[in-house]
Amino acid sequence: MLYRTRPRKNLSNLVWRAADALIAIGGLYCLYLAGSGIWNGEVEIFSKRISGTISWENDPLWFSGMVVAWAGGGIFLLRLAASDK
Repeated sequence: MLYRTRPRKNLSNLVWRAADALIAIGGLYCLYLAGSGIWNGEVEIFSKRISGTISWENDPLWFSGMVVAWAGGGIFLLRLAASDK
């Protein structure tokens, strides 16, 4: 009886790997936004009604919250992409 030594590469595995790569890129971008926000003193905000930046000088509480949200989202996406099913 013959046994396969390597798993076959099929389209489904490639699609899932591409999706994991895109999720990881999104996570890295979120971490980039958090890091650049700390470095520059302004963090971007994307909302349905508001689009722009929040600065540390004007709103320190909202700025801190947005930096934590971007960093938390980035870590979550990276963990999601790295998890094995």
